Amino acid sequence: MSAISACRYCLFWILALPLYTCQGVPVICFYSKDCILPCSYNPGTDVVIHWQIGAKVVHSFYNGNDQLKQQEEQYKYRTSLFKDELQKGNASLLLRNLQIDDEQSYHCYVGTFEGSYDTYIELKVASPVTYVQIETNETENTEEIECRSSDIYPAPSVTWSYPTNESYKEFTNSSTDVNKLYSVVSKLTKEGMKKNTNVHNYSCKIKTWQSQWETTLTRQEQKIEEGQEWNVYCMLPNVGPQNCKLAWKTSNTNTVTAKFEKSKQPKKTSEFPNNILLRDDHFHVPKVTETDNGTYTCSCTYGEVTKVCQIKLKVIPDGLHPKLSYLLQTKYVFCNDVTLSPLLRLLLTKTWNHY
Repeated sequence: MSAISACRYCLFWILALPLYTCQGVPVICFYSKDCILPCSYNPGTDVVIHWQIGAKVVHSFYNGNDQLKQQEEQYKYRTSLFKDELQKGNASLLLRNLQIDDEQSYHCYVGTFEGSYDTYIELKVASPVTYVQIETNETENTEEIECRSSDIYPAPSVTWSYPTNESYKEFTNSSTDVNKLYSVVSKLTKEGMKKNTNVHNYSCKIKTWQSQWETTLTRQEQKIEEGQEWNVYCMLPNVGPQNCKLAWKTSNTNTVTAKFEKSKQPKKTSEFPNNILLRDDHFHVPKVTETDNGTYTCSCTYGEVTKVCQIKLKVIPDGLHPKLSYLLQTKYVFCNDVTLSPLLRLLLTKTWNHY
C-alpha cells in the first residue's frame, strides 16, 4: 500500500464523514442456508470494504484483496464478496451455512477515493415450522392428544382447537438443542368417561412470526359385524383430488402411500391384513374378520396443512346382533359422516350402542 493510500485508509476511519448513509435494512434468511447481506456504493478507486458487528470483524477487503487476519472465528471460511461486482458498486456479503448466532446487526463500510458509504443490516434468522405430528393415546378413562414439532426458530407458540362440549387440560413444553433450534410438545388430556359422540375433531397449530403449520385430526369409532363387507373412505374436509397425496397406515404403524387416482386398479399389500384391498382413496375389505381390529389412519399434506382421519374399528363376532344384518349388508364408513342422514345415523348409533 502506498503512503498516499495508507493515509487515505486511516482517514476513512478517523476523519471521513459518510457522504451517503442507509438506514437499517431488515433481511430474513433461513437457518443452514446461504444468505446475502446487501451493500452498495458508487464505484470509485482505492476501494476499502469492512463488514463488522460492532468492533468484531466479519470480513475485510482492501489493497485489492481480502484481509481476513482479524476475522472473527465463527465467520472463518463462511464469508466472501462478489469480486466481479466490486467495480459495479456491489459490496454485498455472502454468508454461508447460516447459524442462529448470526442473527445480528451488521455494518457495511465502503470507502473510496471519492467518498464513503455506510449500510446497516438487521439480519433475522428463521427456521420455519415444516410439520406438526399429531398422535393419540387413550385408556378406558383417560384420553390424550399430543402434537409435536422440531427444528424451529424463533420460539413457536401452540394453539389448540377441540370439541367445545369436552373439558381438556393443555400442557406445552419447549426446549432448544445444541444449535439453538426449538422443539415443542403440546398435550391435551381429559380424564373421565368419554361423551357419547361418534366423531371428534381436533386441530393443533404451531407458529412463529414467520411461519406456521396446522394439523387437524378427525377421530371416529366404528363397529362392524364379522363377515360383513367394509369400505372405509378417507374423507378430509376441503381436500380435493388435485392437491392431495394420501398416506394410509394401520395400528401396526406400517405405511403405504396412495394418490387420488380414480383409474388406479385395486392392489394388495403385505403391510395390511391379507383380505384388504387398497382402492384409490379407500380400503375395501370383502369380508371382515377379527384380525381386522385396529386403527386405520389416513393423512394428507399440502401447503402448510396436514389433515388426518383416524378410524378405530371394532369387529363384533358373528351372530352377536342379527337385528342389524338386514340394515347393513354392506357398510360404507366416511370419516366425517357425510353419507348418513341424521335419522339413520341416530338409529344406527343407538342400535350399535345397545350391543
